[in-house]
Order: sequence, then structure tokens, then C-alpha cells
Amino acid sequence: AVALTVLGAGFANQTEVRAEGVNTTTSLTEKAKYDALRDENTGLRGDRTKLVKKLEEEQEKSKNLEKEKQKLENQALNFQDVIETQEKENEDVK
Repeated sequence: AVALTVLGAGFANQTEVRAEGVNTTTSLTEKAKYDALRDENTGLRGDRTKLVKKLEEEQEKSKNLEKEKQKLENQALNFQDVIETQEKENEDVK
């Protein structure tokens, strides 16, 4: 009975050691996951910064193109007015 008790105590100690080993592995795995997620987050933040800058540049281009479009539309209306005026003058001359 004493031998079984000692043997049982030995198994209990091994179980505790193994449990500690698992916790260490789990901690390392969690740290590795944390590090990987942190690195991914850093990369994504960098990508976001680049994309925000590109978006702002594209919005500025769009704004400039809209101004140019409006300017050309106004010119087209002015040309149309000139054409209509000339057509009326030509009709009056006939």
C-alpha cells in the first residue's frame, strides 16, 4: 500500500510538471499569436494611411476635374449663345 501511495504521488508530480509545460506552451502560443496580430495590425495601419492619402489625392483630382467640366460646360453654353445670335442675325439679313 505504501508503494502504491509513493507511486501515485510520483504520477501526481509528473502530471503537475506536464501541466506547467502545457501552460508555458500555451503562453508561448498566445504570445506568438499576439505578436502576429500586432504585426498584422501595424501593417494594416500602414496600408490604411497610404489608402487615406491616395483617397485624398483622388478626391482632389475629382474636384479639379469637376471644376474643369463646369468651365467647359459654361464655354459650350456661351458658344451656343453665339451660334444662336449669329443664326438670328443671318435670318434678319435675308
